[in-house]
Amino acid sequence: MSEERTFLPCKCGGKAINCWVLRDYNDESKGRWHYHKCRRCQNESQSYPTLEESEIAWNKKVNNGG
Repeated sequence: MSEERTFLPCKCGGKAINCWVLRDYNDESKGRWHYHKCRRCQNESQSYPTLEESEIAWNKKVNNGG
């Protein structure tokens, strides 16, 4: 099962392909809405094949005070 990679809009106006999924926990939806950020905005050199892996890595970074 192959997934076609699509370009997602980043908040900076650029394009995000291997994007992080960020949830805005201050939002009433409790994370229902996802914000995609490009790697440039995240200042990360690593990308992840799935949104789930990306989010796990992001949460680890946040929890480690990064």
